[in-house]
Amino acid sequence: MNEKTMITPVHNISLYNISKEYTLNLSEYEIFMVLHGSIHIRSETYEDNYEARDLLILNPGKSYIISPLEENLVLSLAFEKHFIHEVIGNNHQIFCDSREAFQKDYEPMRNLVASIVSAYFDNAEGNKLTIYSMIFSLLAMIQKNFTASTINLSDTSENSKHLSRIQEIISYVDENYPSVITLASLAEHLYLSPQYLSKFIKQHFHKTFYEYLNQVRIEHALSEIQYTDTSITKIAFNCGFPNLTAFNKIFKEFYHTTPSSYRKEFRQSAGKQQVQHEGTMDEDISTQNIENVRAYLSDLSLKGSQNDTKSPGADTNHYVISANMTESVPQNNPFTRIINAGYAVNMLSFSFLEQLESTFKSVDFTYIRFIGILDDDILPEVEGDKTSGYNFHLVDMILDFLFERGKIPFLELSSKPRKTTIATTRTGFLTNSGNFKEKIFPPSHFQKLDMLIRHCINRYGLSFVSSWYFEVWAAHSDYLEYDESGVEYAQRFKKIHTILSAHLPVLHLGGPGFNTSAPIAFLQNFIQEINREKLSFSFLSIYLYPYKVTASNLLKHKDDYVILSADKDIFSKKLSFIKSSLSSFYRQFPPVIVTEYNSDLAGQNHINDSCFQSAFICRSFLRLKNDVDMMAYWLLSDLTEEYMDFSSTKKGGIGLFNEQGQKKPAFFAYEFLNQLGNAVICEGDNYIVTMSSTNHYQILAFNYAHVSKYYCLSHSDKVNVQDTYSIFDPVSPVNMTFQLYNLEAGQYKIKRHVLDRDHGSLLDTMAHMWFQGNLSFERLSYNISNLSPEEQEYFSMACIPSQSIFYKNSDGSLTLNCKVSAHEVIFYDISLQLQ
Repeated sequence: MNEKTMITPVHNISLYNISKEYTLNLSEYEIFMVLHGSIHIRSETYEDNYEARDLLILNPGKSYIISPLEENLVLSLAFEKHFIHEVIGNNHQIFCDSREAFQKDYEPMRNLVASIVSAYFDNAEGNKLTIYSMIFSLLAMIQKNFTASTINLSDTSENSKHLSRIQEIISYVDENYPSVITLASLAEHLYLSPQYLSKFIKQHFHKTFYEYLNQVRIEHALSEIQYTDTSITKIAFNCGFPNLTAFNKIFKEFYHTTPSSYRKEFRQSAGKQQVQHEGTMDEDISTQNIENVRAYLSDLSLKGSQNDTKSPGADTNHYVISANMTESVPQNNPFTRIINAGYAVNMLSFSFLEQLESTFKSVDFTYIRFIGILDDDILPEVEGDKTSGYNFHLVDMILDFLFERGKIPFLELSSKPRKTTIATTRTGFLTNSGNFKEKIFPPSHFQKLDMLIRHCINRYGLSFVSSWYFEVWAAHSDYLEYDESGVEYAQRFKKIHTILSAHLPVLHLGGPGFNTSAPIAFLQNFIQEINREKLSFSFLSIYLYPYKVTASNLLKHKDDYVILSADKDIFSKKLSFIKSSLSSFYRQFPPVIVTEYNSDLAGQNHINDSCFQSAFICRSFLRLKNDVDMMAYWLLSDLTEEYMDFSSTKKGGIGLFNEQGQKKPAFFAYEFLNQLGNAVICEGDNYIVTMSSTNHYQILAFNYAHVSKYYCLSHSDKVNVQDTYSIFDPVSPVNMTFQLYNLEAGQYKIKRHVLDRDHGSLLDTMAHMWFQGNLSFERLSYNISNLSPEEQEYFSMACIPSQSIFYKNSDGSLTLNCKVSAHEVIFYDISLQLQ
């Protein structure tokens, strides 16, 4: 088979010297990339100028008028329409134009197109497999970044609001069609019931789930039949069909012939096709032009550097972010509004208050959430006191501290076990021994609460107390069984509501502190019973931890596991699932406050002490900031006794500070978030550009690596400190180029902060000391905890992010380059200097 008769999904490759106006009436998809010069393209709906490195996809069934602006060279790849529909799906529309959607990163696509064309020109036949591989990589890139579903999206908003779920169904089936997938497995993935999902698919896809699954499998099988020599039997198994008979039967339903006959007829037709190296738009393209195209493609690669689509051996991704500094939208920062202090008793510790005071200097938390203010050791009853009956001395100490600093209490009113166990071999949740129901909110607490509110209004004023937030937790066991029914919870909530509303004209009372790893039916039941009492939550409070619960856990098998989720988007999916599951209860959804979240509660390792935690916080911020009203990190400090580990030697901790008050990488991540501006200029998966005031900008960039699937299954195992960073999926460094334009001209001062394993990581600093000595890590930890105050201060100062300051003159634009390694966070503060 020679080059010109090679079976390929690319209908032709052309080089155009456009010297006059042409009209294109397309019957196929064409990728246009300007290699040199500039052209003008006009259609019925838009027009624009395209210069060197600009790229767009022209869609079939449309007319385009192309004219020259200067001497030019344009590359075109034409793909057959039916092939695109079979691979990407005919339920998708392609929107790809580097001029219209300039904020997207087109560099990976440019490089892939360049690589495909170079391989054709060099040796099409010899590079056949490589070319096929790159073509399918290109189409995967197009499908992921430049398509939108057109399934049943008519003019009605009812259909449009379901677009996200429709696309998630499409993606799941596209990714898993070779495997054995069922309606039940898809329903579990989407956190839906199979019955609801079946009706949803029938409504929006106009076919059953299995009809749609077979359609996708046949579309993928068709590509293998057309463009590979793989046996029909193997194709059947590759595409998820149980046997050849089933494949033949379903294929015939679609194409009215057998797969073998279809392949034979297609090959006979395809043999007549030709890959064109010279374009027909202008007939005077010379051989020298074709040879010189390698120079343009080489130049593209040099300018584009390396990116998402890496050649073998590439170890970095490259993103070019263009930011128009005159365009912005308001920024929501729910992460720096609230922090968990743990139990009220912590607020009586001088060391703890020192850490809290230190936090206020760096992060402007407004709300301080703590638990147990009604407990007897904080608010004891005083016999013989006829005035109030309670001693408010300790309560006043806590509240005075907050009041004097302008901080607002966020009170969890339910009692929780002061010491809870993280038994990661069985569960990642609170372990409640015995019947905990009577301890959640003892009858005496109702009177205590009433007297507390009266006392605080008298002492601090009605305005201050009315600003407080109150949460009523519905307690659950370690197996996520709730200790009180929906009716019991609603009755307790009603009594608390009656007490508070009698004194406070503005009431912020929410609940139920729902653990999002529990079955959603519990939360629905709580809300249903609250509604029956003609009440409502002022805010919905939930806990977000990345745990996956198996069905066997709910059966109380003692050796069951609650495992970490390998899905790095588990938080956003849980939030989406909760909102969709509760939509029938609310016309207007209440504010959502995540009153506890963290990457893991286990104390068997140092994951919360590592640089991973800083990137985790930054990524969670970008994913969730627009979905929640407040997001409370659990926990401020390791200087607490809430969590006891099964291991004899304490390891790690889940606070922003360690027990000695030294700041962890997580703390510095919060410090960076606090410095972000209140207006977003642009953002992506791993960066955000903001503005805090006129000519004052910030850039936050990071490189997140998720815990590996193996670790998710075995995270109960103790991980030695030297192996901490081995539990994550490997990720390549990322090269980011930030191109800031429409700036005011002048000199800019740029502060660059780097948080990585060498700068700002207490864990890595200690590990380095350990590697150089002959002490065990536990002994080293003990020695460091017993340093003198001067030594402690020096050690803390040695574990901070690096900072460098430099200046750049700008004529209206600035370019900043940074390479971000795994777990690394980089923060830029950019301000115009007054002349």
